[in-house]
Amino acid sequence: MDQIPRHLLHDMSSEKITAYMAKYPYNGQLFSVLISDRAPEPYQPHSNSIEGAWVDVLEDASYHDGKDPQKTLQQLRMENEVERKMLEVVFPTLQELAPAPTIEEYLFPNCVKLELVTKDGKLEIIPGHHIDVERARYVIPWSEMEKAGFQPGDPEVEIYGKLKGLELGPEIRIPEFKVAAADDAWVSIGLITSGNGVVGFIMAKIPAKHPSLFPIVTNNFPGERPAMALRQQWAAQMEHTVATLHEHGIVWGNAKPDHLLVDLEDNLWLLGFGGQLTLEGWMDPSLMETKEGDLAAVAKMKEGLLDERANGGNKAGTK
Repeated sequence: MDQIPRHLLHDMSSEKITAYMAKYPYNGQLFSVLISDRAPEPYQPHSNSIEGAWVDVLEDASYHDGKDPQKTLQQLRMENEVERKMLEVVFPTLQELAPAPTIEEYLFPNCVKLELVTKDGKLEIIPGHHIDVERARYVIPWSEMEKAGFQPGDPEVEIYGKLKGLELGPEIRIPEFKVAAADDAWVSIGLITSGNGVVGFIMAKIPAKHPSLFPIVTNNFPGERPAMALRQQWAAQMEHTVATLHEHGIVWGNAKPDHLLVDLEDNLWLLGFGGQLTLEGWMDPSLMETKEGDLAAVAKMKEGLLDERANGGNKAGTK
């Protein structure tokens, strides 16, 4: 349980119900757990339930004007104690329901609503139906990039922004900005921000047979290299993709085999834009961020792909 961020309870009370809610982000899921004085049938009523006693304790501790530091501290202690007891009860359920997380799940956790109630003198966990829809913090729609601190000159983000509005055709494989549900609407995911401004962005994951073409291009592939027919296909796809980008005024700028990926269907994807990290022997430094530099790197990578020598024979490029 130490790995779960713990927060103060939220008072969800209204004129009709006294209720408190705890939230636990765990393994890419967000669990929202409720206790109240209005348990649904057939669960034990407030006057005879475990969670009802917790609600009473919290209510009693909240009856002060906030001017007495001792009473405020006592309230915080009671809230912390009740929240800890709630976590002890629900933690096995969190472990059961939460699968291994991905980065997308961490940023956009699915909210699982639960409620604690008493039946036959024991606490039970039932599905919750309270309102609690909350988008992930630090992730904003592309439409609000400027509000998040985006400035023209962030090359990779700027290029993906241009690509977003182009119809390049299904044969051009470049990662797209991911979409995710918020409430009942679908919103584009753009930048990830923190208090210091933009820290990154999220894109769709691409299941890959070859996450990088570097060992294939440089002829240092463990085991037998992929068939020549496949390497010819990848070379052609690389050339076509770069040519299409150039037709739309977009420079790859980060042309190297580490930014070429082969998916599970043996199709080539182009990754990464901007030339900050391209000084690796694939083009002359004076050609960085130019179409000529892209073409020079593509020619060198094609030469490596089509080299017929056995593994270890080709030394084109350096990592």
